[in-house]
Amino acid sequence: MARWWQDHEETVQDVIAKGRQPRCTAATWSYECCKFKIDGPMATIKLDDVRNANGLTNKMICALWDIAVELHHRQDVKVAVFSAAGAYFCTGGAFGGSDPDDALYRPELSPGMTEEERSDAGNWPTALTFYLLSTLPQYKIASIRGANMGAGNSLIASMDFVVAPEKKCALSFKEAMRGLAACMSWQGVLSKVGIPNARRLTLCSEEIDAHQARKHGFVDEVISGSLDVALKECDTRALEKGQEIANLDDATIRSMKTTGPYGCKTNLLPCPRGVQDTEAIKWELGYDEAVKEVISKCGRSGRPLAAQLSDRMWEHDSVQLKRVGKGVAIIKLTSPETGNALDKNTVTALLDALVELHGSVGKVRLVCVHASGDVFCSGLDKSLSSDDEQLHRMLFLFWMLPMYVVGVVKGEVSGLGHALCCTFDMLVAEESRALFDFSGLQLECGGEYVVPRVGTSKIEQLINMREKQSASQAEELSIVHHVYSTKVELDEFLENLCRKISNTAPNAVAESKVYQQTVGSSTIDIGVLGFMCRHITKRMSDPEFQDALAQITVPMYKAKFNRDSDGELSVMMPSMTTK
Repeated sequence: MARWWQDHEETVQDVIAKGRQPRCTAATWSYECCKFKIDGPMATIKLDDVRNANGLTNKMICALWDIAVELHHRQDVKVAVFSAAGAYFCTGGAFGGSDPDDALYRPELSPGMTEEERSDAGNWPTALTFYLLSTLPQYKIASIRGANMGAGNSLIASMDFVVAPEKKCALSFKEAMRGLAACMSWQGVLSKVGIPNARRLTLCSEEIDAHQARKHGFVDEVISGSLDVALKECDTRALEKGQEIANLDDATIRSMKTTGPYGCKTNLLPCPRGVQDTEAIKWELGYDEAVKEVISKCGRSGRPLAAQLSDRMWEHDSVQLKRVGKGVAIIKLTSPETGNALDKNTVTALLDALVELHGSVGKVRLVCVHASGDVFCSGLDKSLSSDDEQLHRMLFLFWMLPMYVVGVVKGEVSGLGHALCCTFDMLVAEESRALFDFSGLQLECGGEYVVPRVGTSKIEQLINMREKQSASQAEELSIVHHVYSTKVELDEFLENLCRKISNTAPNAVAESKVYQQTVGSSTIDIGVLGFMCRHITKRMSDPEFQDALAQITVPMYKAKFNRDSDGELSVMMPSMTTK
């Protein structure tokens, strides 16, 4: 099986060759924005650009590049300890910074370049630098602090061990709110937490505190106490950990890593069965083209435009589709007598719903899936083969819906129903009624959506043990993401989710799914890094990006995707989702 960092030795050399010559080494260090020192087997790096909140200015990227290039050539250095001055560890891209000499560190651009080529060239230093940081052979430790965003989160994710203070420390995934969708620095984020978790965090511009970051795998230790004391203790703990690791042998150090070619624990996404026969995948045209081809092959065109997302002309009894509120669509499984099993009629109905939703970017911002009766989905009906092409096309189109998808489970899920649930971006479940029976699940039928959340060995164990899991147990497995007790609690949760989604740019969310699927199924190399750079260029040319950027620079301004025609904020109310 291909891995995230397969053939990294060759790619590291390609990356270093494509980048610029380092300006200095630890012995001749001259950057004032970042301190770098090597003392025996341990290197220490301190981000020290308080004026720019330790953001990734052109100068800071150049400094990190020089550090990464040197450490890749220093087999005598076993540990790299990162820390920061000021209130923030790293606030991500700094859009040039405030230093007058920052322009001197911009990448060189040829006079004859087009605007698109200039933008691509400007993205490459960040992409190359983060590849080297992610693949450093040293054990990387960081003491973090403050609000971290964008590439700052990527820097944290490229570490093997992270210490954080309990107070005033957060990771904010605001790209979709900024209209960017994703970043070329996300290599560490995607490979460390996996695509399902990354989608859940990034598609609704989530912000997580230190304890939540620990649960997701970004942070390893949280230091409590007053902020001043905790910050000092974090820095001390990071250095102590570095000294501890520096005394170990190379083999032991490699076995302890959690990043890069020696430590990455997440697998690349398998190619979904529903898309394996598409020419787009065979010719590596990308998952956006694959979605179009699958829609064409499924033979469903949806209702006439005027009737779409309404009650009119809907011919299916097993599934309902309707748009409610402002930007919310409801898909409801309505065959309680069969346990909402996936038979031919239900698959066809879901395909019709999905085809309409794939053409509704902007009109629909959130899809809520729920079911009638005491069973959410009993799995595959006996009348339908597990090899059915339409079944697998349906699952793929659910997985690639160009808007956020939340499932609400109030009853039992069994067999292939787990694959359906794992195509959603988020799953919420009722504490007292939801049950998850894995005994009928076949990994060769929909397992590509379940395994990335839970892992192959754990799923096989659950299938064999034939014991139903509660909502809380499913939450521990990362199948469920939120457990609720009452209808009021569910309504409040969905209303809060709607507010988050209202702040995100629709095109950014749609393209982020394509981006994450493409990167998440590809070994990172120069070609993939180029795809990342072009993605950012494409997003920056979308009016959404400039509109979102105005929210940062213009007081009281709200982006068009975040307000109604009368200028008021649009909160998408999930009415009817719990009836």
